[in-house]
Amino acid sequence: MMLRAFTASIKTTRKSSSQRAIATSACEPWQRTPSAKPLPENTTTGSTKKLSNGLTVISYPLRKHTAALSLFSNSGSRAEISNQFPAGVSHYLQRFAYKNNLFKFSLEVVREIEAAGADLNANITRESIGYHIEGLNTPQLIQTSGEMLRAVAIPTLDEWQLLRARDEIRQEVDHLSTNPHQCAVEALHRVAFGETGLGQSLFCPNYNIEAVDSSHIGQFMRRYYVPSNMVLVGTGVEMGDLEAIGNALFDYSETRNKPSDPPTSAPSKYRGGNFHVLGKTGDTTLYALVHGAPGLNKPKAKETLSILSALLGGAGVRKAERTPGSGVSGLLSTDLFNKSNGWVERTGALCFPYSDASLFGAYLQGEHGYGEEFAKTVGDILKRLSTSLSEADLARGKALAKAQALGVFTSLESVNEYLASQLFLGKDIVYPQGFLDSIDSVSLSDVKSFVTEMLKTEPSYVRVADVPQ
Repeated sequence: MMLRAFTASIKTTRKSSSQRAIATSACEPWQRTPSAKPLPENTTTGSTKKLSNGLTVISYPLRKHTAALSLFSNSGSRAEISNQFPAGVSHYLQRFAYKNNLFKFSLEVVREIEAAGADLNANITRESIGYHIEGLNTPQLIQTSGEMLRAVAIPTLDEWQLLRARDEIRQEVDHLSTNPHQCAVEALHRVAFGETGLGQSLFCPNYNIEAVDSSHIGQFMRRYYVPSNMVLVGTGVEMGDLEAIGNALFDYSETRNKPSDPPTSAPSKYRGGNFHVLGKTGDTTLYALVHGAPGLNKPKAKETLSILSALLGGAGVRKAERTPGSGVSGLLSTDLFNKSNGWVERTGALCFPYSDASLFGAYLQGEHGYGEEFAKTVGDILKRLSTSLSEADLARGKALAKAQALGVFTSLESVNEYLASQLFLGKDIVYPQGFLDSIDSVSLSDVKSFVTEMLKTEPSYVRVADVPQ
């Protein structure tokens, strides 16, 4: 990944067509005939292997008409703090994905991916940066994916590309004010964690859009884009093909400056509080309230959070869309819609699980002036979950949590991200079917004690509206 392009200044002059052809032909030891053996119809497990270059690969050989390959860096926006990188570097990295690189122009990248019947995507979270390729499960996809993933992390960082990325990021940040839900999510993390790790925004702040330059991006990549800090995941891809790709990803790594100590992410400390955000919400206000909760490094945390989210009604239900299966029987719906006399437009659970801490609560969008009633209702619901949850309610929550998880796992990109996150936690890999089975292991006392501990934290409360409150 980090090829010769990563000199001390990280800047590379784009090669001519002939030079790039020579470089490409000299850098293709991974190229092999992709496996043509049939994959199993269904599988509950996969395999994990650490390669000699330090990269870990995970193969989940589920046979489908499509396959997905993803390369993850264990970094994300929280990593910007731990080494004093300017806030927003990871946002720039997302924007540089699949642009011109040492071997290919961006137009070549697009054409080759389309010829393989595939789509490209790059996304950042607070704990990782991921590059994804998903398409028709053919040998051509495997071949093309290997080329793309080798090239994706060696952008030339041309000045014109940096200027274009700035324009794109500026537009995204400007658009943020028109998305009240995303405004609330970013504000909640800042209120909950302050300036510690998870409080760092996914978006480059306005004051840094002009400040981030190619040297910052290169330094971040040299720090976090090293084999021991990355994982290659393939769903619908055999281990042999992943090994061939993974062994070539860092074939120039000996020429790179490696960190003297392992990369680390900034710790997070939950604090709570409240904040009002001016955003474009029209005649409504968006209210959001969460508590601090155990992170995914705690046993059964992910399963319990999934059940609690299902019991509240899932990601959201609108007043005009209240049909069976849409969260209409969730606690938020029954306690807010049925008693609101029409002032509630939309409500749903908020669940943000991370490695060392999580946030859990609810949001509501409705008429102005109902913040106190919303906060009291959410508090009452959580107290009931900690004291009077029944076995029947728990069984319903488990069934709904499984159904919602299955919906998430229909996305191969989401499957790959789920598998990689476990490896970054240092856990044994639990594959999708194993996670569904583990939901059944959560007991009534597990849920009650989880919520009890959660309620001991100060709530984080955010309001988003285009009027002062």
